[in-house]
Amino acid sequence: MAYNTRKRAIEAIDAADTSDPEPLTSSPAKRVRRVKETVEKTKPTTTRVRRKGALKELPNMPLDIIYEILSHMRLGDLLNLSRTTKAFRELILTRGAERFWKAALENSQAEGLPPCPEWLSKPAYANLMYSPHCHNCLTGSNVQAVFFVWCVRYCKKCQDELLLKEKATNYRYNVIRATRDLCSVAKIETSKNIKRRSYTYRHVTTTLYFRKSDFEMIQKRIEQGQIDDNDWQKERRTMVWQRRKWAELCKDWHDNLLAAKAKEIQAVRDQRLASVVSKLKELGWEEELNFMALEKSHPLLKLRHMKQARALTEKAWEDIEEEAIELMNQKKVERLNSQYKAPLADRLQHLESWLGQFKDEFCPYIPQLRDVASFSVIKALVDAPPEVEVTFDTFESIKHTIVEQMAVFQHHLKEIIRKWIEDETGLQLSPGVDIFDLAVTSQIRDGGDSNPLESYFFHDRPSVYEEVELDYSAEDRYDTFVDKITQERRWSTSDFHLPWSTVKYVIEAVGEDPACVTIATMNKKDKRWYCAGTCHSDNARMIMNWTVAIAHVAKGEHAGNNPKKILALVKPEEAKQVVPMELAELKLNRSDRCYIYNVLVQTVSFEVGFPSWRPYTRSFDTLARYKKT
Repeated sequence: MAYNTRKRAIEAIDAADTSDPEPLTSSPAKRVRRVKETVEKTKPTTTRVRRKGALKELPNMPLDIIYEILSHMRLGDLLNLSRTTKAFRELILTRGAERFWKAALENSQAEGLPPCPEWLSKPAYANLMYSPHCHNCLTGSNVQAVFFVWCVRYCKKCQDELLLKEKATNYRYNVIRATRDLCSVAKIETSKNIKRRSYTYRHVTTTLYFRKSDFEMIQKRIEQGQIDDNDWQKERRTMVWQRRKWAELCKDWHDNLLAAKAKEIQAVRDQRLASVVSKLKELGWEEELNFMALEKSHPLLKLRHMKQARALTEKAWEDIEEEAIELMNQKKVERLNSQYKAPLADRLQHLESWLGQFKDEFCPYIPQLRDVASFSVIKALVDAPPEVEVTFDTFESIKHTIVEQMAVFQHHLKEIIRKWIEDETGLQLSPGVDIFDLAVTSQIRDGGDSNPLESYFFHDRPSVYEEVELDYSAEDRYDTFVDKITQERRWSTSDFHLPWSTVKYVIEAVGEDPACVTIATMNKKDKRWYCAGTCHSDNARMIMNWTVAIAHVAKGEHAGNNPKKILALVKPEEAKQVVPMELAELKLNRSDRCYIYNVLVQTVSFEVGFPSWRPYTRSFDTLARYKKT
């Protein structure tokens, strides 16, 4: 039997199928170049098994077998086969191969593929549906952005070059809105993860896009006066409507295809996760894995190697093992800390409620919740094992013990503050005067701010809980979690600041000794000061009492300056003019707290304050009831 050439095989496809075709043979084999093999190999090489040439014998089969194979292919398979060799391209992309494309389309439609539109050939339709390359630059191997209304795929770069956002059409092109229905429009959804403090959500934005070529065409017709052609507009609107309807079918099919592919990939990942879990159970992590399985998303999925959609091999497990064990240790620490924190937070809330009632009954000012939680008797209850019940009544039953520890705390606090003041000033404070009665103590600031000392240690209500980051490396786990829950830190003198030069100048200017003068003595002196610096002018003065004068120099534009150049005593007759204004302002504000204000009256400006900084005088030594005034 004579053998046909490739050309005769192609002619046989074009001819009518009246007789059985003869088998197709390949061209004569070329001479093989022989290379001398080396005897010695310096290093071992690995061979990779390739499937190159797997279809080289297919053209040698009889044509009836080839035809039968082609008639059972799907549309995407037929397209891929036509791109393997030149012989198959010439065989499949001819007019005589129309029946194969028709059969492939029917096979694909049986799986849900939309029908081929009349404005596309079947190979072009297959290229649109199954070829993952950009139709403009022909690059990319996984272009998923399919614009069915224009029957194209565009990569991100080509989208920016060829498409136009709806907002940009208002000023970049002379196209009125009435003619926009003459252009096909595509919707592009973009999404990004938005992170909040305690959760993450996915934000989706939908943008309408037009093709620049469509707008340029319409703009050209407008300039040429052809836009009002009714026949053209009717034909154009019909085309846009037909393509929009067909694009809706294609989009549904494409979304279902992507969903099925994602489901298949997820199944492989789930199997990979199950294999990793099985390996970890063999290493003794079964208990921890049971806790992790209760979470919404399995923590092991966050590992870098777990994102691969491949079955787990021994080599892959070697890459994952160290990272997985590290994650297991981390999750175990977090779980134990969470189990430890839960009863701690509940007990601190009961303590907070009890402190609120204690404050109302016996004393308006108490140490802050964080300091009370550090008392030994409180720590023993709050840090008790989870099975021990600790409630409001538990703290009420040891009220006397808590009061005694508050007194010890206050005494300890006084001693530390006394030592800090002596180290800062070089004074030897009078032992016969309560440290909180001293005028020097009342001027302690936090980094130079005007907050009084009472805001550090004595609060009229506990703090509000907020979320902060935990330092798990702290030595005392109890202190770490109490800091976390109460959102407070134990008091410390590390941030204290005392404007000593200003305090010393103001006290000595009225003839008193800073080492022993009290707040009551300074108030009794009733001296007034004025600012001789930039706040002073020929027709106005800023007049202040002693506490406001110190704060005036300690912060603001005068901070760090010599107080002798800033402050000066007011003459007695001038100070008398201030008293009525002070009383009127005090009555107006109805406040006994320290405050600062500015009043302009005729030629004198007054700034005064009335401190009543004595909340700490309430003794914790007894449970004598305090009657509010």
